[in-house]
Formats: sequence, C-alpha cells, structure tokens
Amino acid sequence: MIEQNTSHSDMNILFLYWGKKGGGAKYSLEIAKELSLRDDTNLHLSISRQCEIRDQFEALLAPAFYVETYEGIVGFLKTYFIRKYAIQKELEDYLKKHKIDVIIIGMDFFWGPIINKAAHNTGAKTVLVIHEPKPHPKESLPMKVFKNRNLKKSIPGADHVVALTEHVRSYIEKTYEVMPEKTSVIPHGIFSYYKTDKLRTLKEGGKTFKILYFGRIDYYKGLDILLDAFFELEKNRNDLQLQIWGSGDIKPYQDQIQKIKNIRLENRWVDEQEITEVFKECDLCVLPYREASQSGVAGIAAHSGMPIVACPSDGLKEQLRNYGAVLSEDFTSESLKESLEKVIENPVLYSQLSQQALEYGNQLSWKSIADEFYKISSKINSGLK
Repeated sequence: MIEQNTSHSDMNILFLYWGKKGGGAKYSLEIAKELSLRDDTNLHLSISRQCEIRDQFEALLAPAFYVETYEGIVGFLKTYFIRKYAIQKELEDYLKKHKIDVIIIGMDFFWGPIINKAAHNTGAKTVLVIHEPKPHPKESLPMKVFKNRNLKKSIPGADHVVALTEHVRSYIEKTYEVMPEKTSVIPHGIFSYYKTDKLRTLKEGGKTFKILYFGRIDYYKGLDILLDAFFELEKNRNDLQLQIWGSGDIKPYQDQIQKIKNIRLENRWVDEQEITEVFKECDLCVLPYREASQSGVAGIAAHSGMPIVACPSDGLKEQLRNYGAVLSEDFTSESLKESLEKVIENPVLYSQLSQQALEYGNQLSWKSIADEFYKISSKINSGLK
C-alpha cells in the first residue's frame, strides 16, 4: 500500500476494479490514468491482486487498497461466502482513513452490495458503471440467479449509475426503478492497440480477404450465425478466410467449423501483445451479436480503420450509428451473408466505411470520458441533482 499526504480541498476519488481480466480491466485503467493527471483530484485505487494488468495500475503510483479476490470458481465461492464481510470491513477502514468522497466502480460486480454498504457506512458516494444490465442468454441458471440478485441490490443502492448507451440507461431506469437524475450515459472509449490514420482499401490481385471474429465465445455473441453465413459465402469465393480469436466453449460449433474450408481458429485467451497484429492483418470485423449493450471490439476496429458488419442488437445499433458499419436486416445467417457481400464486393463502400471508422475512433478520448466521471462525482459529492 502506498501512502500519500492529501489536501481535502480536492476531491478524494477511489477508482475500484475487482475483476481479473478482459475489456473491463483495460477500460478501468484508461479512466483511472486520466483521473490521476487531474490537479483537482486525489486518486486512490482499489484493485484485485489477481488482476492481469495490476502492474499497470501500480505504475500510476496512486495510494491503493489491493484485494484478494479469487483465482478460479472455487476460490471465488470461498472468498464471497467466507471473506465477504471481512473485505467490506477492510474497505471501510480504507475509506475512513483516506476520507474518500466518491467511489467509482469501473464495472458491475458480484461485490456491489458490500461496496455500497461500505460507502454508506463511511459517508462516501458511489458511481457504478453498468456494462451489462442483465444476464446473457443461455447462462447457467445458478449464474443467472446470482447475477440478478446482485444487480437488483447494486444498481438501486448506488448513488449514481453510468451506462455506456442510452439503450442500457433506459433498461436500467425501467427494470430497476432508478430515477433519471441518478443515471448518465458515458460512451465507451477507444482502446489504442492498433492505431492508424491510414485509409483501408480492398485487397486486389488475388490476396485473401480476412474476416475477423474477436472476443470471448458465448451464445449471445452469435458465432453460429457468422459460421453459417461464411459457409455460404465460401461456396462462390475462394479468396476469403474466417479468423476466430477468443476463449470460450467451442464445442457447440465444431460441426459448423468442420464444413468451412479456410478458417483460422485461435480458441484461447489472446494476450494484449497479439491484438495489434490481429487487427492489422484482418480486413473486416464482424459482430454477429444477438444481444449487446455495446462492444469494446468496435473501438479497437475503429482505431485501425477497419469496417464492421454487425447484427442489429439495440446497443450496437446505437453505438455504431456514426461508425463505418453495415448492419444486417435481422439475426439470420442469410441476412448477415448479404451484408458481408455488400461490403466485400464494393471497393468504394469499403473505403468510405474505413474513413468513417477512423473519424469515429478520434471522437472518444479517455480524457473527455474521465472529465465526465469527474463532473458526476463532483455533483453527487456536493449533493446536487
């Protein structure tokens, strides 16, 4: 733990992220990094010791409260049911000692109720960021019950709730009966893995056109829709390759995968160092999601100038409104195939979409996002509505 003398004329903000890995960790790091640069903020951190990019949080040199969360499901259950209230007490002690005014919770967690309770007991306010306001389709029943239980406690118990899209904000207000003045929308920022100002053009001269599915494999993300669409595309073209990069259960898709001639399957966790090359090498990003509040993958594609084809889930439609994207008419493989053909076979459209993607990628800076979080924190800390 790093100690620091702080003046309470500035606001003491604790940025909390108790997850292990994934986009939530990177999202939290980017905002915390910008908050740490503000002259009017004393930034503190509360991070899981198991976080895969903990060293990057530590590099911010902010006072910090590190928490032992879990390594796997068994460890999580032990921590949650045995040490949960001990962790709450430790957090309370930290909040009191450092006179924390506001806790920004970077991602909705199972720990939400104890974080809210610790804040309430010490007079701190909470800002909760909701990435997914409900369980995903086909999650196990125990997981759905567990998630719903915690969301029902965490969301109404927060002093302010931040959604990444208007679609999610509306769902939160209706489902959890949260007043509109207690909610805000702050769009997801852009991860700079592969940033370029170079316009993309369709490859010529027999070069293979590479279609990318990137991210965790879950039913709601619609990989089966994409596999069927690509299988039909391949019947009339031999210059296409489908690349799938992401961890998750691939077994339900094996029969579809075996029918495809040109496919690269990397069914594993993708290290950050690899992401740049993946997006640099591929030509088109596909988000065949049945359901989504937003997608961090879209941001990575934007900075790389990569066009997107997506299914029309409400959150994605909102997020991609000003992006270089083509949305399918519905969630069928036939409709997705038609949208893919529309982009692949039209060099002018492809370049237009690439230009729009680059412009979109320059709009969402992490500094402006951190500024919005500061404004919300300042407002609830002063008691304003």
